[in-house]
This record gives sequence, structure tokens and C-alpha cells, in this order.
Amino acid sequence: MDVSSEKVVDMELVQVSETGASQRMEAVGFQRCMDRVLNDYKLNVKRFATDRHTGIRKLMRTKYSSVKHNFDIFHLAKNIKSKLRKAAKKKGNEELEPWIKSIINHLWFCARACNKDQELLVQMWSSVVYHVLGQHEWSDDPNLPLFQKCGHDPLTDLQQRKKIWLKAGSSAHEALKKVALAKRLLKDIRFLAEFMHTGALEVFHNVLLKYAPKRLEFGYSSMTARLKLAAIDHNQNVGRAKAVVKKPHKGSSARGEVQYKKVFTKMTKSWVLKARYEAKNYDYVKDLMKGVVYRRQTRTIDPCQQRLQKILHQLKPPQKKKC
Repeated sequence: MDVSSEKVVDMELVQVSETGASQRMEAVGFQRCMDRVLNDYKLNVKRFATDRHTGIRKLMRTKYSSVKHNFDIFHLAKNIKSKLRKAAKKKGNEELEPWIKSIINHLWFCARACNKDQELLVQMWSSVVYHVLGQHEWSDDPNLPLFQKCGHDPLTDLQQRKKIWLKAGSSAHEALKKVALAKRLLKDIRFLAEFMHTGALEVFHNVLLKYAPKRLEFGYSSMTARLKLAAIDHNQNVGRAKAVVKKPHKGSSARGEVQYKKVFTKMTKSWVLKARYEAKNYDYVKDLMKGVVYRRQTRTIDPCQQRLQKILHQLKPPQKKKC
């Protein structure tokens, strides 16, 4: 997906029998798409954002080293949140639970405010172990020379009293330090410096579920067609304007204001307000139908791609012995 236009540029359907293991499928699909984008489409790719998939990470380092590799902040934040919640469930770490949301918000703030400076980003993130103690300046820490105090406004006495600060050296604080200051995490956080995220790609995945639900099984050619239809649907309707109130009624917003809907999120288990968007445009369906009829009449329809071999090995099954 292109970041600026949020449109799907290319896609690849990979079957497990092609790779021999499900862990290699994503890297194989990524490599095929990237080769087409760079070599066939001749696109100038400057930056690319992915999750922390080890296979893709190696390909970006070896084969596509000319492209700046970034990590998607959403996936990394989700991983950190999972580790913090796991740590907070242990006995003695219960005080860490109320801080998890603020810690994740701090990660997003650091990635956005670091001005693409990787070292500053790491130091800003590391400062969270001081903030949770109620300590907002740490000029005596030689490991944080670029960021020596919190970026927020000074807290009032009331705010200081209402906060349940962690205690230095407590079990909860040590658990936070173990997660937040892990060597691998501090190394990976550097890949967030350009503040790239794949939120628009997650939107496309939701559209894809309408065409290819995970609870159903489809043949290879059918799955290919459904992927393409989902991409066409998404690309034709990306960038829709937000819906506004046209005929206000009692209890609604004023005319011209953005409409919102209440959505319950399973991850946070809370209600949130999300903006409504204008209705989708499906005019492209008529063009697709005309094209199908024309190609059927002119007999120029491409043959369906055959289903790939499902057997993962070449050994023939043994003969059954007759009783």
C-alpha cells in the first residue's frame, strides 16, 4: 500500500505448499511484491513500513538495503502492551496495570516528537521509568543526555496527589524496567523514528473480510478474485469525506457538524466515538460487469489459474494391506 494515497499498489496470494512452512509465506509474498514494484513497475520506494517479521527484516537488510526500513508503531505498541499486561498479572505487580495505557501513549508521543532522531527517540522512551515515579527531571542520569525532563506541563498539586505513582525499586517498577529497557526493544524502537504506521492497511483488511471471511474456505482462483475485488473496492472508496448532519433533530448535532457513531472495542473493552463517512460508490461494478460480458462474447476470458499442489511432500502413501 502507498502511504500517501492509501491505495493498494500490489498484492500476492501465497499457498503454504509453495514454501513448505507457514512461517515463510509472508516473506515469500513480500519478496514477490517488492520485486514487481521495484523492477516491473519502476517505482521509487524510499521507505517501507512492516511489522517485526524476522524474514522480511533480513530481506530489507540484504536484498533491499536501498529502501529505508521502518517498523509499524501500531504492531510494536501492541507487543509492548501485551508484555506489560502479562507482567501486571503477576503477584506484586498490580500497580502497573493502571499505567499501561499511559505508557503506550508515551510511545506514540516519542515516535511523533523525536524529529526522526533515533537516539533522541530511545532516550525519550527510556525516560518513562522516571515519570511513573513522579520524577519529571533526571539531569543526573548520564544515559539520557538528550532528554533530561518530561515534555508535559508541570503538574498541579492536585494532579500529583491523584496519581498513583510507582515506588522506585518496587516489584511493579522493576517489571516495567525489564520490559521497557530490554536491549532488543531499545534496538527495535529506533525503527520508529519516522513515525510510520499501517492503520490504512488494517482498514483494507477489514474490507477484505467482507469478500473472503476467514471462517470460510475458498479455492485458489476464487481467493485470487476476492482479493482483487477487495482491492478495487478499497481503492475506489479511499479518501471518502466524513458524513455531516443534514437534517438535525432533537438531541443531534447541529447542521454541518460531523456525524459520529458509538463503537465497542474488544481490545480496550470500552466505548469510543468514531466518525461516520459518506456512503461508498459502487459505480465501478457496472464497468466490471460490462467487461465480463464483452470478454465472454469475444471469448477472450483468461483461463482460471489452477489450484496449487496441496501435498507438501513427494512421498507416496504406502499400500493398504488386505485383511
